[in-house]
Amino acid sequence: MEGYAIKFSPSVIVINSTIVPGTTRSIERSTGIPCVYSPVRGKHTKMVEELQHYVKFVAGTDAQATARVQAHFKAAGIPLKLWRLLKRSSWPSCLRPRTSEC
Repeated sequence: MEGYAIKFSPSVIVINSTIVPGTTRSIERSTGIPCVYSPVRGKHTKMVEELQHYVKFVAGTDAQATARVQAHFKAAGIPLKLWRLLKRSSWPSCLRPRTSEC
């Protein structure tokens, strides 16, 4: 991840994958770049055709970076739900998204 961060100098790193708890914080510490988590949920056999129908869940430890990622997905027409800022000790609670649409 550090090589990617050095090569491209992103303002935020978005992980569009299911990962183990603590991964985003580890990446933030090692790169110094905010990291936002947006897990892949379920099977996506027709990704191109159905992308704008999947609800993307977004969470991060940096509120501004998370808001930028939300705006990016929203501008692309992708439905969103925001998860609370994650704490490793309360990871199971991240499985419960907020009720409001973003």
